[in-house]
Amino acid sequence: MLDEENKNLNFLKLDGGRVKDGNVTIHDARNMLKGLDKSTKYFINAKYPDLAKENYNVEVRLESGSLIAWIVGIAGAGVTAYMVTAANQMAKNDVADKNSKQITQEIVNTAVRGMKTTVKIAKHVGTMGKHIFTTDEAKTIDKNNIILKNNAGEELTVTKEELDTYTRAPKDIFKKLASTVDDDTQLFIGEAGETTTSDGIARIDGKSKQFFGVSDNDDDGIVFPEWQDGETLALKGELRRANTNTGTLGFFYAGHTLTSSLFQMEIRDIKDSLFDKEVEVVAKVVRTQKKLDAEDDLKKPKLEIYKITNLGEIDKKLQTTQLFDPEVA
Repeated sequence: MLDEENKNLNFLKLDGGRVKDGNVTIHDARNMLKGLDKSTKYFINAKYPDLAKENYNVEVRLESGSLIAWIVGIAGAGVTAYMVTAANQMAKNDVADKNSKQITQEIVNTAVRGMKTTVKIAKHVGTMGKHIFTTDEAKTIDKNNIILKNNAGEELTVTKEELDTYTRAPKDIFKKLASTVDDDTQLFIGEAGETTTSDGIARIDGKSKQFFGVSDNDDDGIVFPEWQDGETLALKGELRRANTNTGTLGFFYAGHTLTSSLFQMEIRDIKDSLFDKEVEVVAKVVRTQKKLDAEDDLKKPKLEIYKITNLGEIDKKLQTTQLFDPEVA
C-alpha cells in the first residue's frame, strides 16, 4: 500500500538496474531533480502565466531505498503573492472557494497532467518540438476528441488542450529526465494514486528516450570512428522511428540510433520495415560538418539508405522485472 503521507501526491520514479538495491549515482539524482524542476515549472508557468512572473520553488520529498520524488507542492514568496492576486480576482474559477493548500495542489496536478500527456504524445508520434500534423495524422472529432495516427497505424485520442500543450513545449523539456534511463531502467511520471503498473501512467524507457533529445552517446567520444564519409555499408538493425515531416528515420545499430534518410524512397514506401522488425540496410555514410559549430556531425555519422531488406519480426523485450512490490508506486 502507498504510504499514508504520500498517497495524495504526484510523483516521479526511476525504476530498474540503475537504482538496484536503492543505490543511485549523484549524477542520476541531480539530473532527475533538475529535470523535474525544469519540466514542472514549465508546465505550471504555461498554465498559470501570472505565477510565472513570481519567484517560487517546487518542493519534493525523496523516498529512501529508491529514487522516488513525491511532489509536495510549490512554495515561496511568489506563491503567496499569486494567491493574494488571485483571491482579488474571483473570476479565476480555479482558485475561488479554495484554501492555499488546495490551490497549490491543483497547480501541481495540472502541471503533472500536462507532463504526462506531452510524454505520451511524443512517444506516439516519435518526436518532441514543433511537430506539424497532416490531415492523415490528426483527425478532429471535437475539441475533446482528436485522433492522432502514427506511422505504425496506432491511434491515440487527445483533447485540443493536450495537443496544444504538446506542440508548444520545448523539444528538450524532458531531456534531463530522459537522460537517467537506459535499456534496463525506466522513468515513470504518475498522478496521486497511480502505480508503475497503472494504465494511465507515463513512462520513458531506453527505447523512447531518443524522442526527448537524449543521444545514445552522451560523452565526447566518436561513434564508429572507423566509418569514413562516403563509405557504403551493409548493416543489420532496426528502424525505430520515422518522421514524415523531415523525411528522417532512426536506425538502431550496435547500441546507437543513427539519423538516416532514404535515397529515392519515401517513408510511406517502407512502412512494412518499421518498428519491431529486424532489417538489413545498404547505406552510405555521411560524415561531413555542415556548419562550423556542428561538431556532432563528425562525432556521430548519418546514413543515406539505398536498400532495405526485412529479416523478420523482433520479439518485444519482456518488461524489466519489478524491483518493487507492483502495488507500490
